[in-house]
Amino acid sequence: MSKIDDYIIRKIKEKRIELNLSQMEFADMVNLSQSFIAHCENPKQIAKYNINHVNDICSILNIPIWDIIPQYPL
Repeated sequence: MSKIDDYIIRKIKEKRIELNLSQMEFADMVNLSQSFIAHCENPKQIAKYNINHVNDICSILNIPIWDIIPQYPL
């Protein structure tokens, strides 16, 4: 997994936990499966969010994309 993928996944997980959402609740909100969320959050798995997922997640959670994407290259 690349540094940028890891960063984005960690930031999304932090937001999910900050909002007190289970993986299932979060998955339902963002229209993804719970197993996909679990795979993304497990560093041993290869699943990762794509840019469309990130955009949708930020839109649904009403947060700026900069809360998920690093300001500077990693």
